[in-house]
This record gives sequence, C-alpha cells and structure tokens, in this order.
Amino acid sequence: MNKMLILFLLLILFSCNVNKRFYKDGSEWIPANFDQSKDILLVEIYPANEKWNISMVDFINKHYSGKYQLADKNIIFSDSKYSRKVYKYAVLWRIHGGSANSVHTSFSPNLTINSYSSDASENWTGHFYDRSTGKEYPETRKYNNYGLKGYIPFFNSVAKYSKR
Repeated sequence: MNKMLILFLLLILFSCNVNKRFYKDGSEWIPANFDQSKDILLVEIYPANEKWNISMVDFINKHYSGKYQLADKNIIFSDSKYSRKVYKYAVLWRIHGGSANSVHTSFSPNLTINSYSSDASENWTGHFYDRSTGKEYPETRKYNNYGLKGYIPFFNSVAKYSKR
C-alpha cells in the first residue's frame, strides 16, 4: 500500500511541472503582429524582488527564443533609452491579491528600481504594452494560480502563440 501511495504522489508531482504550463487563451492577449523572431521585447524587471527577477531571467533564457531587454518600468514609458521603433512591445507586471509594499532603490541619477515585498497569496500576471501607440493589452483571462512564478505560463504562452 505504501509503495502505491508513493508512486501516486510521484506521478502527481511530475505531471504538475509548472515549467511547461501555458495559458490556452494566448491568442486573445498577445498582439497579433508580435513576432518573437523579429521583435525585441522590453521586459519590466520582475517587481517581486531580485531573487525572483533572476529566476525569471533564467527561465526566459531557457524557454523563450526571442530577443529581449530588461528595463525599469519608468524607462519603458519614456523614450530616453529604448527607441519605440526598435522596442515596440513591452511586458509589464501586475500583482493580484496579497499585499505589496514598494521600495525604491536608486543605482544612479537616471535609474531607480521599484521593488516590492509581498505576502504568499499574491499572483503576478503580465500583459503586453504597445509603446508606439500606448495601448495596454489585456492579461490572460484564465485564472493565474502560479503566484510568484506567474512569468512561467506567461512566457510559455508567448513562445507558443506569437509569430515565429
């Protein structure tokens, strides 16, 4: 009996690999003309904290074939560093549920990083922002229960549903 229970638990554990999850409604929130093989995506620094930002970058490097550049949210909304023609689309993050406390860290006169501390009930979701028109695309319509790992199904969906 114990062997069957262990085998069952292992089966559940390995079949629930979050690294392969994606949203089936990607065609509804990914811009139709976004092409990951041509467009350079500007990605907001993951606001949870530095540890989670590093995890997001590691995941993107392994699972997303397009080019991208990390940037602070303030820089994404400005024209100071990244051309809107070259970096037409950006990914912005939102928190749902839980609570977040903002902390501003300045690295230079021109760069301020917003970081957040928050509780475990939070869910981070991403959405596209068209920098050339100012249009914010909707988030996934599927429930996000990935917490701080919300970037995983987001980028898996972008890799699956965007042009290549």
